[in-house]
Amino acid sequence: MSDIKLKYFEYFLIHALSKFGRQKNDFSVLKTQKLLFFAVAAQSNIPSDFVLGESLFNDFKAYQYGPVEHTVYSTLKSRNNTLTFVKIDNRETSYLAINSLDSMKSELAKELDSRVLRSIEFALDSLIRINNNIINYSAFNLVELSHRWKCWSNNYSSFNTEIPYSEIKGDNQYYFI
Repeated sequence: MSDIKLKYFEYFLIHALSKFGRQKNDFSVLKTQKLLFFAVAAQSNIPSDFVLGESLFNDFKAYQYGPVEHTVYSTLKSRNNTLTFVKIDNRETSYLAINSLDSMKSELAKELDSRVLRSIEFALDSLIRINNNIINYSAFNLVELSHRWKCWSNNYSSFNTEIPYSEIKGDNQYYFI
């Protein structure tokens, strides 16, 4: 499951970069994890064909710097932060291929479920409809914002405790600093 989850995460990342990264590519590992959390949360209360937090990105844990999709994070780290088309570091995401972002998305889409891809796009679009400036927040502003969520503060310990999806969905959701 971790390999396919990472492919969907890469699609999420490339979709975000194609829509917003041209403005400023500060899509670090930390920032992409926070954006994924907020996008999953933004989709949580909207009827959808495929709910990302229930079946795909469903392994959020309370890390020191906020909620982290543990499977994505640990698999990414084990691969030196390198995906098929991009590499993520502590400052930005760099491209491993000279392809356009749209062609990278198309290549990934060939091997992924279109219903899930639509949900990923919908989740990111939902997040942007809530706060169209959130994509421009720094990684640490997103950390600060995620620390306001009770699903994180109620589960945070030194052991990276699981955050149940029901708590993410039921939380007072904060999207503005």
